[in-house]
Amino acid sequence: EKKIFVQVGFFSQEENATTRLKDCRDKNINDVFIKKTKSSKSNDYFYRVLTGPFNSKERANQKLIELKEKNIESIILEINDE
Repeated sequence: EKKIFVQVGFFSQEENATTRLKDCRDKNINDVFIKKTKSSKSNDYFYRVLTGPFNSKERANQKLIELKEKNIESIILEINDE
């Protein structure tokens, strides 16, 4: 089942994802977390910094606007829940 998230970062190195997470928390965005994902093309892992899930695209869009107001770039993603 796909769930809607807002992604604020996508990194190949965990430390960069952790830095992004801290940046968000410093701006009082405390509902962010890191999701480690295996690449479909290789054996590499990458790290998404996400907030959610949201039960509608409208809710996710509200979050997107809130993040933009704090100068945090983000995108809405639908991700299969593992």
